[in-house]
Amino acid sequence: MAIYSNLYVGLGSSHGFERKTKGNPLRITKCKDNILMEANDRNAIDVYAETLKTTVDDVKKNILKYGMDYPIGILGPDGNYSIISPFAIVDDKYIRCAAFLNKGGIIDIVQASKQKMLKATQMISNTNKMKTQNSVALSLCFSCSMRKIKLAKDYIREAKIATANLKSNTLVGIYGYAEHITPEDGQAKMVNETFTSISFSNKLITE
Repeated sequence: MAIYSNLYVGLGSSHGFERKTKGNPLRITKCKDNILMEANDRNAIDVYAETLKTTVDDVKKNILKYGMDYPIGILGPDGNYSIISPFAIVDDKYIRCAAFLNKGGIIDIVQASKQKMLKATQMISNTNKMKTQNSVALSLCFSCSMRKIKLAKDYIREAKIATANLKSNTLVGIYGYAEHITPEDGQAKMVNETFTSISFSNKLITE
């Protein structure tokens, strides 16, 4: 009910991931549902291994770890990435991801340090505080379980950052997998390794 009320509401998502390498981004030239088949007309696993400067066999053996540390960023019209994580190899040459793909999409292999991930959480927390007129009464926070694994013990720091701006220390936190977010452009997306927060003020817009 609060979402449709006259309360000030802040909503935002961020992750902290950036491009791993310089150069031109990649274009998805063949895919099916959540399977990346070709990028720039080359087999996905070849492109992925080349970007990571390792072998195809190494990627096959360690796809879960590589997928978490070096996910795929889908470039949006606003210049920001939507993060999706590879988690399996299909037919020895394709990559299955934890979210759906679209042919023609622009992608990069991305990476993030714990510091940058926490900085992204701080940015969302501060932005929501401003959107709610510095009066956050309640925050609902959604974070990916893969993000929690990557942060390791620092996931506690992320929780403290998320609650720092709360006057009443009221927070509902949920860890999920392949969450749906709706950015300001209104187009819902499925993402991984991303922190999303919606904060509610105790002030009415009409006040």
